[in-house]
Formats: sequence, C-alpha cells, structure tokens
Amino acid sequence: MPTFALHRVPSRPRGAVLITCIFAALVISLIQLIASNHANAHDPSQHGFSMVTFERPFTAPDFSLVDLNGKTRSLSSFRGQYVLLNFWATWCPPCLEEMPSMEKLHNGFLTQGFTIVAVSSDSEGAAVVQPFISKLGVTFPILLDTKKEVANIYGAQDLPLSFLL
Repeated sequence: MPTFALHRVPSRPRGAVLITCIFAALVISLIQLIASNHANAHDPSQHGFSMVTFERPFTAPDFSLVDLNGKTRSLSSFRGQYVLLNFWATWCPPCLEEMPSMEKLHNGFLTQGFTIVAVSSDSEGAAVVQPFISKLGVTFPILLDTKKEVANIYGAQDLPLSFLL
C-alpha cells in the first residue's frame, strides 16, 4: 500500500495577498476602461468634433477655382443642388481615408441633386492631386486652391473640413 507524505505549503504573508488582490482589481479596471474607450472610438464627441449649425441660413461665400481639367468653376454654378463642400489635401491622412466613402456618397445621391465639391489645398496643384484622384477613381469635382485663398475664407485651417450647403 502506498504511503503519502503531507507537505505543508508555505503560506503567503497577508500583505502579499492584499497587494495581489489590489493589483488584479486594477488590471480588471484598466481592461474595462480600454474596452469602453474602444467601443466609443468612432463617437465624434470623443475627438472634439462637433456639428456647427447656424440660427439663420445665409449664402455661402462664392468663389471660382480651376478644376483638374483646367476649367474655372464657381460655387454658384452648383446652385440648386445639395453640395458637400470639402476642404482636403493629399498629405492629410484623414482626408485620404474619407475619399472612398465620399465617392460612394456622391454616386449614391447624384440623381437626387447632391454633389460633392472637393477643394484641394495642395500648393503643388494638379501635379500631385491628379495622380491621387486617378488612382482612387474619384468622379466628383476637384478644385485647386493652391494659394489657400478659399480655404482662408471658409476658415479651413484643420483638414479635412466639410460644409453641407
């Protein structure tokens, strides 16, 4: 018959157990905090974004810029349509990310009197904008604001910036 020997397992001091419990609670709280922040990552209020509305409607400042085909286009030429006026640049990562979604939006509502007018703030103009637009297959109007004059009128310092007109 086998014999068993009992060995006493040394116990931890009470302080070590308390520290382990506190550490475990902190780790669990941190995991919950990270999960909560991740769940709200796409909530605009978490990033300081806001929707600005105006008490009274007013006419958007008109402007004329050259498009990628060299044709001068004015904002007023889009009168009677819903226009998403977008300020962007090829060096702006969020601007690049939103282009495919804006193309889908443009194509989805084109027959309902909606268009997107994208104003590029790239100082190099068509030389850098055209290859980018061609690669993505963007079909909405792209206007070139190489001197940032229109961007300054609309306060487009941080890009991207859009106005629904």
